[in-house]
Amino acid sequence: MEENFISVHEVSEVLSISVKAVNALIKSGELAGYQFGREIRVKEEDLQQFIMRSKVQMNQQIIDKANDFKLKCLEMEVAGKAGSIEEAAEILEASDPSGYNALKHWEAHKHDKPGVVTGFVGGSAGSGSNYEQMVETVRQQRGCRESEAVRVVMSTPEGKQAFESYWQGIEQAARERAYTYER
Repeated sequence: MEENFISVHEVSEVLSISVKAVNALIKSGELAGYQFGREIRVKEEDLQQFIMRSKVQMNQQIIDKANDFKLKCLEMEVAGKAGSIEEAAEILEASDPSGYNALKHWEAHKHDKPGVVTGFVGGSAGSGSNYEQMVETVRQQRGCRESEAVRVVMSTPEGKQAFESYWQGIEQAARERAYTYER
């Protein structure tokens, strides 16, 4: 059984962060470290898993930003301020360029493998959402963060189907809210 270990200094070079930051990650438990005498080492496999977890969390931020931006676009469309979501996105681009970029990034990667950018999350479609229940069940069973539970749920066909229903509920709620504002 051969396991490859690398030094904290090598980890810092791979991640482009300081050795002090690597030690903080190890101390917090976010990255597994192994002490051999006076030296601390990291398994290459653990480092790769850490990088993948970090990638999912970063993408979760993109998903949330895209979700917020798309809701703004949808509200503009329903309120009659734009003829389509795409037109609303073009209008809002100047005032929210990071939201526009997040939406474009999501659209470019929405069919990637699970764990990259899998779909919009966030918002609320009501307390009875099957998708929300699935995420909460996974979160409780695994004792993990919500972002990890979302990744697990979205990696299944049932989760994707539940999410589609969930997202349709969000869109409907946005349309109803915009209709109410018009009255």
